[in-house]
Amino acid sequence: MTLITIKYKVGIIHSTHELDRLVTHHICPDSLPDDLVDLLSQPSTLALKGTYGMREGAIPTEYDHVVIESDTGNTEFEVYNKGMSMIFETSESLIQAFKICLGLQKML
Repeated sequence: MTLITIKYKVGIIHSTHELDRLVTHHICPDSLPDDLVDLLSQPSTLALKGTYGMREGAIPTEYDHVVIESDTGNTEFEVYNKGMSMIFETSESLIQAFKICLGLQKML
């Protein structure tokens, strides 16, 4: 899989009405560290779709939104309260989404 572009939105919100005010960062795959490129290039990454985490976990809410565009397809997912969610749920999908979000957040 060849990565084309990554779109990443992260921030603290009080309601879902505030999602549009968050800035979308366009990240060039060439600027990513090798370990993050490897994680993003795994076939299981394309299976990440939908919503992860605890939407009702806290107010304000920590929010991450990821769009990964590649030559084999695109995937899009969002994560609510990733830190808190890891305490209560440890699914492989959430762990992978968590690692991706943390890696992308370091790039900002």
